[in-house]
Amino acid sequence: MILKKVYVENFISHRNSKIEFDYGINVITGPNGAGKTSILDAVSFGLFNVHSRGRNENLIHRNAEKSKITVEFNEGGIDYVAEWEIDRRRRQTRGILSRIQDNRKSIIARSGRQVIAEIEKILGIDKHLFLQSIYIQQGEIEKLITTTPADRKQIISKLLGIEDLEKAYQQMKEIINDYQNIVSYLDGELKRKPNIENQIQSLNLEIEYLEDSLSYEKTKLKDIEEEFKSLENQLKELNQKKEKFNKLNMGKAILEAKIENLSKNLERKKEELREAENAFIKIEALKEAIRKLPVMESYYNLYQKLNEKKKEIMLEHQKLEHIENLINTLTRNENAYKNYQTRINLLNQKRIERKNYEGAREELTRLKKHYQENLKKKERKYEVLLQLLKEYSNILGEEITYENIESILARRRSEINLLKNELAVKADSLKEKIGSIKNQIEDIKFKLSKIAEADICPICGRELTPQHRLKLQEEFEKVKLKCEEIIGKLQDELKHVNAEEKKYEEMLENLASINPNRVMEITNEIKELDLEIVQESSEIEVLNRKVEILEEIDAEIELLEREIKELEEFYREYEAARRELSRWPVKESIEENIKVMSEEVNTILKEMENLIINLGYKPENPERELIDLRSRKEEFDRSKPLAEKRNSLLIEVQDLKNEFKTRKQELEKILGEIEKLNYDENTHREIQEKFEDKEREKDELTVKIAELEAEIKTKRREKENLENELKQLLDKEKEKAMVEDFIKILERIRNAFHKDGLQRLVRARSKPLLEKFTRDFLERFNLEISDVQIDEDYNISVTGPVGLQTIDQISGGERVALAIALRLAITRVLSEKVETIIMDEPTIHLDEERRRELVNILNSFFREGGRIIPQMIIITHHHEIEDAADIVYSVSKKEGYSTVKAGTL
Repeated sequence: MILKKVYVENFISHRNSKIEFDYGINVITGPNGAGKTSILDAVSFGLFNVHSRGRNENLIHRNAEKSKITVEFNEGGIDYVAEWEIDRRRRQTRGILSRIQDNRKSIIARSGRQVIAEIEKILGIDKHLFLQSIYIQQGEIEKLITTTPADRKQIISKLLGIEDLEKAYQQMKEIINDYQNIVSYLDGELKRKPNIENQIQSLNLEIEYLEDSLSYEKTKLKDIEEEFKSLENQLKELNQKKEKFNKLNMGKAILEAKIENLSKNLERKKEELREAENAFIKIEALKEAIRKLPVMESYYNLYQKLNEKKKEIMLEHQKLEHIENLINTLTRNENAYKNYQTRINLLNQKRIERKNYEGAREELTRLKKHYQENLKKKERKYEVLLQLLKEYSNILGEEITYENIESILARRRSEINLLKNELAVKADSLKEKIGSIKNQIEDIKFKLSKIAEADICPICGRELTPQHRLKLQEEFEKVKLKCEEIIGKLQDELKHVNAEEKKYEEMLENLASINPNRVMEITNEIKELDLEIVQESSEIEVLNRKVEILEEIDAEIELLEREIKELEEFYREYEAARRELSRWPVKESIEENIKVMSEEVNTILKEMENLIINLGYKPENPERELIDLRSRKEEFDRSKPLAEKRNSLLIEVQDLKNEFKTRKQELEKILGEIEKLNYDENTHREIQEKFEDKEREKDELTVKIAELEAEIKTKRREKENLENELKQLLDKEKEKAMVEDFIKILERIRNAFHKDGLQRLVRARSKPLLEKFTRDFLERFNLEISDVQIDEDYNISVTGPVGLQTIDQISGGERVALAIALRLAITRVLSEKVETIIMDEPTIHLDEERRRELVNILNSFFREGGRIIPQMIIITHHHEIEDAADIVYSVSKKEGYSTVKAGTL
């Protein structure tokens, strides 16, 4: 597979980026976080839906709702393009795979699964093989040469898929355990089989016994039903007689009750007739008294009216006397009343005048207190100001005032900052010198290590004899000691400079504690207090004059209140008489009322004389005589209705006598019919009891038969359930045998995945291939390495001009070349024909020297020795790799979006 194009839209940090790949080395550079790895995520997602961002929605730029990814690649000379769209709102991912021929696209797969399956089919690899063979992750190359043999074994095993075999071996144990648990479960279930078989046999015996009992009870029920039928017929006949007997008996009872009621009504009506005769005689005797009653009523009303008028005349005379007394009281107290009103008006005026000065005494007290508080507050503020100025003067080293504090503080801060900056520059210079000398020491140490193991002098190029080596070592040691001595002096000087710098920092901290705003704030507060004190002093003088006036007014008010209290009793007596007199009518009106009432009395006396003539006598006690007449009227009214009923009662008595005779005849007829019916209640009761006994016996047998039938049905259902359960257990018995056979098969398969099985076979077969392909790749690097050997524990050794050497004994460049060759060999083992290699930050753990060696190897591998792998894509933030590139893209980020630009070579 050759990658041709990648296009992304709103993908991770890319808004709209397009990259075209070609044969050779394609390098994508840029700082960390610029969005380089996002391009590899687009490639892996476009081919296999694989990425390092969790959920697919995380691939969409945070400011967008959709993302598009397009990956164009070539396989077997045919171009293909995979197009994907991720929708955040709908939470779905759609894909289309097309073939490009003659610049025309034809869709060959839709939907995610179909697209991925078709790509795997076209490329001949799946996502796991892609990650193991084509995609080389960060630090993977460096680990192959720097890690321990055990870790190297684990890395190579993982890349070759051997680790998956080990996982399969371990996970199959869990699967086998699951099936063994099934066998254990089935064993537990099958233990119930003998018990179920015994239960079925026992149920068969119970059902047989119950069926015999059911047959016997049904025969017995048939006999009882025949007896029950006979008793039922007899009872039916007796019930008919009883119904007729009850009907006649009810008619008899009704007639007897009617006859009894008629007899009682007849006696009652006869008594009412006697009372009506007596009432008729009584009302005839009371007619004269009834005639006199209206005249006596009128006489008594006039008698009462006369007495009331006499009382009213007497009350009017009393009113007239009371009014004359009130007039005398007003005349006696008139002068005192006027004096009282004059002093009250004067008192009100003084009280109104006093309101203008009220509160002056309290305000004066409050203001004096506040005046004293302000004096004390000013004194405290002044003390605080002096203390602050004294403290700040000590810090600044000179006398200050609130006027010059800011200028002096700014000058001192500027002087100290200048000195501190000079010390910082000096410290940086010392650190730079120390770092330079330390680099010299490291260089000397490196040269000493090279001299110890080299045969040629690295300085003059001659053969390195023991004497020459010793001389060089002594010279380098002297230089090293001198450098260390210089470093010691420089470090002492640096400590002194740091101490001085720290001292100035402390001085700046002390200066930072000086707050000129606080000084000005206190000064302004003191000035404000001075103004307030002057104003309060003026207000106190005004209030003192108001208090004097208030005391004069209070003395006048006290005198007036004393005089008013002396006149108050006369005032109240006058006011009470005046109010009382205002409620009474005038004297002339009362005298007129007395005259009118006297005339009304004379008129009443004349009317009473006329009524006496009508009565024929003058009543001695009108009230008692009226009560007696009213009593006779009530007796007349009570007797009159009864007397009026005399004629109707005569008719009613005769009607009752006739009806009584008719009912007597009807009763005699019913008694004859009852005697003719010949119904015996005792015989009926005996037959009824026999019938109920038989019915109860029949019902009990019916219930018993139903219970037997239900029990038989239950037993049969229980037997059927047990037979079904037994059938299931027989099936489980067969299932157990099948599972046990399957466990044996799984154990044989698991043993094949054991480290001594298929894993060993893969290692055994891959090891010579790894050695061969690594050797082949190393030959393309123009290195003097003739052979590569990898043992069982993945210790790697190479054969060169000096013979067999381990990784630790070869140079840095040879190590980098060996790591790349080994990683490419792993890729070649996994996929026979590899056309593309993708490396993500292969230089992440390589120092500058190794990065240069990697560039040399890539140049040698892809140019001088010819291209074994047609295409390589490298992601890196080290610009040295650009020296080996055929195509360079630069990735940068601005305002949250990544941009891709083609670089220049």
